[in-house]
Amino acid sequence: MIISLLAVKRILNSARRFFLLIVISAGALSVAGHAYGLLGEPRLSSEDKPITRKEEIKASHLIILDFELGKHTLKEVEAKLGKNQGYFTKNHRTGVSVCYLSNRPGDTTKIIFWIDDHSSRLLMFTLLSGNFPLKGSERCTPSSSVHMGLSTTNGLKLGMTQEQARTILGSPSKMETARLLYLYETQRETSRPKGDPGEGPLHVYTSTKIELVFKNSEAIALEVSRSETI
Repeated sequence: MIISLLAVKRILNSARRFFLLIVISAGALSVAGHAYGLLGEPRLSSEDKPITRKEEIKASHLIILDFELGKHTLKEVEAKLGKNQGYFTKNHRTGVSVCYLSNRPGDTTKIIFWIDDHSSRLLMFTLLSGNFPLKGSERCTPSSSVHMGLSTTNGLKLGMTQEQARTILGSPSKMETARLLYLYETQRETSRPKGDPGEGPLHVYTSTKIELVFKNSEAIALEVSRSETI
């Protein structure tokens, strides 16, 4: 059987995109390319898949402590929150992360920033209350900037109800008794870098995830991630 060069090119391009969707991430990637950190990937049946919105998310959803995912770096985080005591995690599955906790009396709020090991840019953050169990919290660096009232620029924070979260974010991609999940995906074209022998523009796929976990009707965990693949 004779396979044309055009067919071979199509196969290689498809394989290349699939490979990138699997390996480039903040934390562990699901099959759909979304990143999941401490909260893990929801266990869903094939008939219970969440709805992914094909739209760009507002930048205000991606900003906390004036740090924006995909824009700011670990160096900028440390300049504001203090030099971290060492990586909270560093492995092939979850990548690199650093942890900070409140140094205010009686406040056990923690925030973990997940970082691209090559560019040092922020890919994901996880905000946790003291009601969310966290192993290895002794590796978190104390900071006065971290506290229970901490929120994203658009107002997502610990202690809020599901109704309050839905007022800000709208209908979720998936809703459970103690969890709200929002998934977004967009695609755009960009020019190939100089020297790239390929034809046509490159397709950049952006995946964003927002997840809240609740206990006794209040949010005890908030996780936001954003990743781009080509």
